[in-house]
Amino acid sequence: MYLIKATNISLRLDGTDILQSISLLLYPGELTGLLGPSGCGKSSLVRVLLQMYEPTKGTVQYSLSGSGSKGSPARQMFGYVPQDDIVHRSLTVEQAFGYSYVLRKGPGVSRDEVKVKVKALLHTLDLQHRADTRIKRLSGGERKRVNLGIELLTDPVVLFLDEPTSGLDPHLDHQMMKLFRELTLSGRSLMVTTHILTNIEFFDTVFFLFKGHLVFGGTPAAALEYFQVEDHELIYTRVRSARPAQLSDHFRKSPFYEAFMQRKPREMGSPGLQHSEQARPDQGPAHRAGEHGGVASKVPVSDRTEQHASDRPVGSTIEDELQKLKERIRQRKEQEQKEE
Repeated sequence: MYLIKATNISLRLDGTDILQSISLLLYPGELTGLLGPSGCGKSSLVRVLLQMYEPTKGTVQYSLSGSGSKGSPARQMFGYVPQDDIVHRSLTVEQAFGYSYVLRKGPGVSRDEVKVKVKALLHTLDLQHRADTRIKRLSGGERKRVNLGIELLTDPVVLFLDEPTSGLDPHLDHQMMKLFRELTLSGRSLMVTTHILTNIEFFDTVFFLFKGHLVFGGTPAAALEYFQVEDHELIYTRVRSARPAQLSDHFRKSPFYEAFMQRKPREMGSPGLQHSEQARPDQGPAHRAGEHGGVASKVPVSDRTEQHASDRPVGSTIEDELQKLKERIRQRKEQEQKEE
């Protein structure tokens, strides 16, 4: 069962079209990437899902525990970590967590409960050794984790993070993505907005936005095949050379879109993509042999040979699968060049 379902969402602000007919699903236990260049509408879409903006068109449905009778979720079911710091920099880490917990739970909360909660959170975020350090003296990565911790205090069902790795070096970016991955294992859903594609393999599902249009949704591996590129960074080059409306229309008419919308949530506690591969577009009712390929493909979808998750050897990882897919794309391009 989905947690959030957006259908044909459009948003117009001050006479400007921000979002255009976007549909998506969020499932429990998924790490989702909302990707795209700066100014493409990522933050605006998150604000629509958080009910901070009223969509001009379309609907957003919720299936969250604690939702109201009309499907409006209780605010405590959400967590939202903005790009800027949300904590007082003069407090220590332990003080920030403790004060925030009391403010959110109310004056009736016991000291013992606060102590237990803060201790557990410090352990989760690997900040035990920094508990008595003032936030202004923390590194950039540590401050990011403190901001994340403030929202984790109330155990949200869905947590939205706006550019949480912005400004971090590659190592810290990788460590943060590992942390996000771990936070989904209990069934919590995380949506991360970012323009950085370096560690895209950590995501179960990715949504690519371009100028307010959804131009792809699916797994990171499927994105490589759809855009016919060997590296995710090259996707931006692909989308910048085409009109956003055409890209969106092409995706909606492709079997990738049907496979994406018909996907099932991954099993709780599974480590991620290697056990949750998106259904191949050439399987089931989504198959249109040779009718709709990737965005730059001359190859019929039915000719593609992406290995299904259940056929993978034991111990295979998503990095292995992505490397194999890149090699198949490279070989196919070499074959096309020879034929030309």
